[in-house]
Amino acid sequence: MVDGFPDFNQLLTQYLPWVVLFLLLSVGYSLAMNDFKPKKAEKEGNSSPDRRNNIVPVTRSRELSNAELGISDIDDTAALSSLEQRHLKMEKIIREFSTQSPEETAGVIKGWLNER
Repeated sequence: MVDGFPDFNQLLTQYLPWVVLFLLLSVGYSLAMNDFKPKKAEKEGNSSPDRRNNIVPVTRSRELSNAELGISDIDDTAALSSLEQRHLKMEKIIREFSTQSPEETAGVIKGWLNER
């Protein structure tokens, strides 16, 4: 202590942590208040900041097609593998043949059964 004044090092070690703590708290408080404040909406030209005014009302509606919905038709075989497409094609041919000539179809089935 010189002439009634405390030593500078003693003051520095005694009050510096409090000064740093005060500065950190004040900076943190100001940053937090800026982050949590409601933001003003940016104006786009002459339009109002309320986006509800920019919504165009629907005047008429239409039914979406299966393609627009991402749904394939029942007979659509494009999504199937080539082997599955071939099996479906063969099944269709066999069905048509059996409806057009049931006697010949029965004969083919009897021949398969006799071979076994």
